[in-house]
Amino acid sequence: MILTTDRLRLRCMEPKDIDNFVRDLCDWEVQQWLTVPPFPYERKDGEAYLAIVSANHSTTHPTMFVIADKSTDEALGAVSIDIGNEGRGELGYWLGRAHWGRGIMKEAVTALLRHARGHPSLQRLIAVTDPANIRSQRILSTCGLAGRGLTDRPKPSRRGSTQVLQYELPIER
Repeated sequence: MILTTDRLRLRCMEPKDIDNFVRDLCDWEVQQWLTVPPFPYERKDGEAYLAIVSANHSTTHPTMFVIADKSTDEALGAVSIDIGNEGRGELGYWLGRAHWGRGIMKEAVTALLRHARGHPSLQRLIAVTDPANIRSQRILSTCGLAGRGLTDRPKPSRRGSTQVLQYELPIER
């Protein structure tokens, strides 16, 4: 499945994307805000993620996408919703630093949220961000997620923060 916007294609990850992932996820300016990808990020990590995204795209309603430039098909980042128990999904995303400040992530998140409304078990979406990550807070608010305040995180972030700002969006059909 491919989701398209004016400038982007949200699509399944392909082997050709791994080099961009390794480059961008080895950038501390990107990684300092993330908790899941290992740092430093290696080719084997990209290959493992490729397998996960490919399996997700074999489902009837995929929720993990590479953000690709519509004209060049270059991988710019990733956006996903991890759907857990009780209809709750957690939004996650990252974008290579060379692409910051152009509205790309807002465009990608908006497209994924539109797609997510059709997921049969998704009732509520949450997202968390480091309290110092103003860019992420702006994206979440602009895309309609409401701030719910600070909450403790299970372990400190890469930046040493022991709390996260939580955002929430009920999924209306």
